Amino acid sequence: MPGIMAKVRDPLLRQTVANVERSLNPRTRASYDSTVAAGMTLIWSEKFDSERETLLNTIQGPQDIPTKVAKGIVKVISMIQNEVSSKQPIPAAVPAAIVLMAQVLEYIEKKSRQDVTPEMVAQTTHLITQGIFSLFGITNETVEALKKRNGAQPGTKQAEAAPEAATAPQAPPPEEEAPPTAPPTGV
Repeated sequence: MPGIMAKVRDPLLRQTVANVERSLNPRTRASYDSTVAAGMTLIWSEKFDSERETLLNTIQGPQDIPTKVAKGIVKVISMIQNEVSSKQPIPAAVPAAIVLMAQVLEYIEKKSRQDVTPEMVAQTTHLITQGIFSLFGITNETVEALKKRNGAQPGTKQAEAAPEAATAPQAPPPEEEAPPTAPPTGV
């Protein structure tokens, strides 16, 4: 979403958002923009006031933040997916979720005075990616197959983009079940 970086002030989180937006595939940009917009609307809506308060109240230290934020962001992506008419996974779910994560981490940083660290961002990103892959029924084998199919070598930009490709609409392999549609419980 153009201008979304201006809303994140923390330098680490600004860089995280910039990295996500720089790595976007032009084919998934519209999906990314609409998913971020829908996520921002949900996260900052009155409907989520109590969930934000609960999130803040259950954080007892920096070690709690990655898990709590990841669960909340995956729940938001699940809610957005349930509203989409297509049963295909949202093409840019992971990049959009990472940008939503940056927003929530900055909120926590301001409200609870917990410093956001690179390790916290990395761990939260990892947990969010795992949660979204689980939500859409994407296995490690699927990701590895996509990397091989695309000729990605480990440590290359192409390999790093594979998770975005994994969420792009495609027919699931015959042995996999359809992605779950119920949102995860808890925030």
